[in-house]
Amino acid sequence: MIISTKKGTPKEELEKIVDKFEKQGLNVTLITGKDYNVFGLVGDTTKIDERDVLADPWIDNVTRVSAPYKRANRLFHPADSVIDCGGVGYACATTNYTLSQLKKGERARLYTYLHVREDIFELYGFASQQELNGFKMLIGVSGVGPKAALAILSATTPQNLALSIVTEDEKALTAAQGIGKKIAQRIILELKDKLAKEQSSFTVQGGGSGAAPKPLGGSKSGEAAAALAVLGYGSQEISTALKGIDMDALPLEEIIRQALKKMVK
Repeated sequence: MIISTKKGTPKEELEKIVDKFEKQGLNVTLITGKDYNVFGLVGDTTKIDERDVLADPWIDNVTRVSAPYKRANRLFHPADSVIDCGGVGYACATTNYTLSQLKKGERARLYTYLHVREDIFELYGFASQQELNGFKMLIGVSGVGPKAALAILSATTPQNLALSIVTEDEKALTAAQGIGKKIAQRIILELKDKLAKEQSSFTVQGGGSGAAPKPLGGSKSGEAAAALAVLGYGSQEISTALKGIDMDALPLEEIIRQALKKMVK
């Protein structure tokens, strides 16, 4: 059984819920996130009445999980994985890249996003923080849902996604299944506009130690910083990552790749 609580549930209430089910002889796994908390209950849950559970004002949703659920890898959707956590199988919709990094029976860690609506309770998982950042950035665009975001990230890498937005490369986005020209244009327009509002806080140190800060613009350093901002990195992280990279000799894509490599160390 999987139980989710409402946003902002106090820690003491979470502990009460854990204690309640452990006293019933169940193994309880609690997964906490910024905007959600999810409990996985393992054991005999047949005597638990969902209505009694939902009577708790902090409980938001209750889902029963059958035994085959944990073994149903790939049966939900071609891009689904199932992660066994404490004996509970969590179905995670994900990208082709993340699927390629997972091996049946081996330990894995995914960066997750829980998509909750009135009638939807879906978990999305990613092999890297960059993929997760790109996913969250995409679903923030009007008209782009989680499935469209997954399609885009399955067709390109996070760094190439960022590059295509900065360089306004529509074709790179429309290469994804189900992504047409209009939605590609909207993604570029909205994310570029967001970056334009943030760029005033970005400066990249140029030349020697006494050189004045250079505002981001059409230079490769500016475009690289903007692309990294698309992936959710802050100005200080970006400035540190770009320091020491040869902006003149390297192509933009390689500058972004090297900067990302520094930030994941």
